[in-house]
Amino acid sequence: MWLRIRIIAAFALCAVVPTVVGIAGVWLAAVYVLGDTAARDLQSETRSAAAAIDQRLALDLEDLRAWGSLPVMQEALIDDDGGDIARAIADLKGQYPDFADLFVTNARGK
Repeated sequence: MWLRIRIIAAFALCAVVPTVVGIAGVWLAAVYVLGDTAARDLQSETRSAAAAIDQRLALDLEDLRAWGSLPVMQEALIDDDGGDIARAIADLKGQYPDFADLFVTNARGK
C-alpha cells in the first residue's frame, strides 16, 4: 500500500512540476515582452513629444524675432521718414507668406 502511494505521488509530481515550470516560463516571458513593449512605446512617445515641443519653441522664437523687430506704435505715429516700418513690413511678408498686403498710412495718407 505504501509503495502504491509513493508511486502515485511520484507520477503526480512528474506531471505537476513540468506544468508549473511551463506556466512560470510563459508568465515570465509575457512579463518581459509586455515590459519591453511598454518601454519602447514610452520612449517613442517621449521622443515624439520632445520633438513637437522643440519644433513649437523654434517657431515661437522665430515669431518673437519677427514681431520683436517691428517698430513700436509711437514710432508709427510720428511717420516713417526713414522707411523702417516699410522695410519691417517687407521682411514680414518675406518671412510669412500668409501675409498678402499690409498698408499703414498716417492721417495725411502717407
